[in-house]
Amino acid sequence: MYQPGIVFLFSGHKIGYINERTFRYDTNEYLLLTVPLPFECETFATPEVPLAGIRLNVDILQLQELLMDIGEDEQFQPSMASSGINSAVLSEEILCAAERLLDVMERPLDARILGKQIIREILYHVLTGPCGGRCWRWSVVRPTSA
Repeated sequence: MYQPGIVFLFSGHKIGYINERTFRYDTNEYLLLTVPLPFECETFATPEVPLAGIRLNVDILQLQELLMDIGEDEQFQPSMASSGINSAVLSEEILCAAERLLDVMERPLDARILGKQIIREILYHVLTGPCGGRCWRWSVVRPTSA
């Protein structure tokens, strides 16, 4: 079961299958999941090109705050019609931010102070990118308290 989030691969690639749809994600495309989904994946990696990547959980409160900041900007066009899973071209902005996130994760203080802001930057670029409108599903989910 894949949980909602954003998956970036830095080497290797995967092909996911859900019903009749196929999703490829690799160093040029990221995977966006807005709802929990069971699906099969094939991993393509070798010792020379191992599978390496990161998966970001999306903080619903951070997303809602960012959506409020974006407001009615025409770059973001909410769309309720979505299968819950999409792949999209990895922009230079997202790639640079993801690489910075990996870099700060090596240093605990930097990770604690800078990590959340870099994730916000990545989320902003995803929201204003080609699959951004599909993220609207996340914003209507209410966090549960334990």
